[in-house]
Amino acid sequence: MSGALRYITEGSVTNGSSLVIRPCFSEDFSTYKYVFYTSSVSQETNMNIRLIDEGGIHKTSSSYRYTSTNDFAYQAFGQFRGTTTSIVAFCYNEGSNGAFASGYIYSPYEYDVYTFATNQSANFYNASSNTIPTLLHRRSAYCLASTDSFEGIEVFTTNGTMSATLKIYGVANS
Repeated sequence: MSGALRYITEGSVTNGSSLVIRPCFSEDFSTYKYVFYTSSVSQETNMNIRLIDEGGIHKTSSSYRYTSTNDFAYQAFGQFRGTTTSIVAFCYNEGSNGAFASGYIYSPYEYDVYTFATNQSANFYNASSNTIPTLLHRRSAYCLASTDSFEGIEVFTTNGTMSATLKIYGVANS
């Protein structure tokens, strides 16, 4: 069945700043789906994503490119982009509101192509001008402009700690 998901692995962290899953990418699939949930964070923060190569090295060079649109229930929208960055912010959370994200990573294990990904997330945002949390929806796409092969993924906070779970699935080609 084309597009069927196969569970690969998952990981969790409680009051930690980083969640690493390695290995999770292989020659078995060219497309992967991830599902991320954070129940709480110690302070307002972005959750960031970066890939890990076969040697266990976290790809921190300025090779990531991204574009993101944030839709807020209380205002229009915001656009963000980066052309040479070492991380990609893919989800946001503050307090115990919780946040969810899911996305696809394309060709992380292949040497001859760049790795691309798409993402969307949802959470409540406690804007300083609002006393009631409002909905935030983020859509993003990113590329790791490198032909390295990657076998793992790291999700980490910009500030503070998180309690979170990340699940990885392979997407069947046929």
